[in-house]
Amino acid sequence: MRTRPGPTLAAAAVAIATAMPGATAGGDAPWWSETALDAAEQYAAAIGTHAFLLVDGSGAVIRSYGPVDEPMPSMSIRKSFVSALYGILADEGRVDLDATLEELGIDDLQGLTAAERQATIRDLLTSRSGVYHPAAYETPGMQDNRPARGSHPPGTFWFYNNWDFNALATILEQVSSESVVDLFMTRLAEPLGMEDFDPARDVEIVLEPVSRHPAIEFSQSARDLARFGRLFLAGGHWGGTQIVPEDWVRESTSVISDLGMFGGYGYSWWVAHKGEYFPFLRFPDGTFSARGTGEQILLVLPHLNAVWVHRTELHGPDGPMMSVIDSARLLGKILDAAPER
Repeated sequence: MRTRPGPTLAAAAVAIATAMPGATAGGDAPWWSETALDAAEQYAAAIGTHAFLLVDGSGAVIRSYGPVDEPMPSMSIRKSFVSALYGILADEGRVDLDATLEELGIDDLQGLTAAERQATIRDLLTSRSGVYHPAAYETPGMQDNRPARGSHPPGTFWFYNNWDFNALATILEQVSSESVVDLFMTRLAEPLGMEDFDPARDVEIVLEPVSRHPAIEFSQSARDLARFGRLFLAGGHWGGTQIVPEDWVRESTSVISDLGMFGGYGYSWWVAHKGEYFPFLRFPDGTFSARGTGEQILLVLPHLNAVWVHRTELHGPDGPMMSVIDSARLLGKILDAAPER
């Protein structure tokens, strides 16, 4: 069952030139090569990019391509939103990251084993729970590659597992007595001034018969995602206020699991590790991203004081999707425009 809370509302028309309030599109960062960015735009058009946005830490727009004000499904970028909310509530003493599923009373339709019930919130955040129960909103790859139940004790093995992320939303609502959507609005969207997000239109609750824990999907515009990226680029600071604890930003974007050629994984963030991250490209440690199906990318580049957001249209689970090779080549062209650091 898929439900959308509230009625559908019409999106407000907003000029692309004001992609980030207080910033002027183009020309604010002359050290980036306009020629190289033009070449990146041409390649983006050729591979079917719907929109991308490159901004610096102040919000100044380095390059805007396509409808950056259009909310689109963010897919697994949602997981980094939930991680940020956990960091906020943990800092307030409202959630214990080392609480176990047993202590929290979390179960599922097939029943969790005694060993699975020992997984902690921290294990779920790092995708190391060892709980391989079927989950809502799984891709075919997740289903095909999911380890056997009981094959890995909690905390010992990384597997990108939607059960973990979906259960995290259930737990967040349980410990806070607030909905994930309300928490997102009051703790992130409103403080960051997200102007294109309408929770009545842009949230989808995906509940499937395999699990009692739904996936909560957010549609976001490129420029609102860039705000979230800038928040983490600034160590959780925004407008003189500490929105996300600085220690949480640092810890959650550090390498917890070494994924080899794919870099590393933190607390629901993908992290560059020993230069590894995207195909063909090398990145300094400290680079991190939130990523979703179809090459939805929110990339934070601290060494360049920049955030890059990439959006593509999705055409159903069996429709064509951009490959990581294409998005990596586009990113390479973007980085060709970057100043020497």
